[in-house]
Amino acid sequence: MRSILALLLLGVAACSSDNFASTVDADTDSSAPDVGTDGPIPDAGSKGFCEQQAAGYALCDDFDTTGDGATGINSAWVPSISGKGTAARVNTLFLSSHYGLETTTAGGSSSGSLYRNPNVAHANKFSLSFAANIDPGCVEAGSGVALPTVVGFAGQSTYFLVLAMNKNLVAFSEVQSTPDPDGGAATKTANNILGTAPWPTGAWVRVVFDVDFATKQGTLRLDGKVVETPALATASVGGLTFPGVALGTSTEAPRVSGCRITYDNVVFRINGQ
Repeated sequence: MRSILALLLLGVAACSSDNFASTVDADTDSSAPDVGTDGPIPDAGSKGFCEQQAAGYALCDDFDTTGDGATGINSAWVPSISGKGTAARVNTLFLSSHYGLETTTAGGSSSGSLYRNPNVAHANKFSLSFAANIDPGCVEAGSGVALPTVVGFAGQSTYFLVLAMNKNLVAFSEVQSTPDPDGGAATKTANNILGTAPWPTGAWVRVVFDVDFATKQGTLRLDGKVVETPALATASVGGLTFPGVALGTSTEAPRVSGCRITYDNVVFRINGQ
C-alpha cells in the first residue's frame, strides 16, 4: 500500500487547481440532501446513528458504542499502523454523540488506519459513505494526504480504491496489484484521476462514494454535490471478492508536518442493499 499512496500523493502535491477543470455537477443543488442511504444525525437521547439506517447494510459504525478492541473500538476493525501513526476512538471530536475515530500521522512516511471486512463474498457495486473532518494542516502548500477507502480482491490481484487531496483538489486512484508467480515484485496497474473541486477542511464533510463495476463508473459526492465521476479503467475484473473498508490518514516523506483526520458515521452497502 505504501508505494501506491506515495505515487498518488506525489501527483496530488504537484498539481494546482489551475491545471484542471472542476467536474462539479452544475445541476446538483448544494443544499440537496445526501443521495446516499444514510439517515439523519440523531439528536441526544434518540436512537443511535446505525439504528436509524435502512436495513441491509454490510457495515455501519458511529464509534459511539464501546467495543471489545483497543481504545474501545470494535475489534472487527483491524489496526494498520506504520511510522508515527495512530488510530483511536476519541470523545474530543465527533458528529454523532459522543465518539469519533481519530487517525493521525506525525509526518514523514507514516499511516494510521483501521480496516474492516464485512465478509461479503462478492460485490458488483457498492456505496461507501462516511463523515470526515480534516485538519487544515493536512493540506498545507505542497503536501497531500491519502484517505484509503475500499480494498478487495480481483482474482489473484489486490484491488484498491483510494482518495487523496491537497489544498486545491481531490484525487482518485484505482490500483490493481498482481503478485508475480515466480516470487518477484508485484505488478501494479494504476488509474489516477486528478482534478476536482477542493475538499473543505476544518469542518465535517459528508462523503458518498458509489462504484458500479458493471458500468465501470464511480461517483464521488461531498455534502451531496457531485465532484467527480471517475471511469474505472480496471473494472473488467467483474467486481470484487470480500471488499472491505479502510479509514485512516497516510502521508509520505519528505513531508515533516503531521496530519489528523477524524471519521464518524460510516455506512457500507454492497450490491444495492
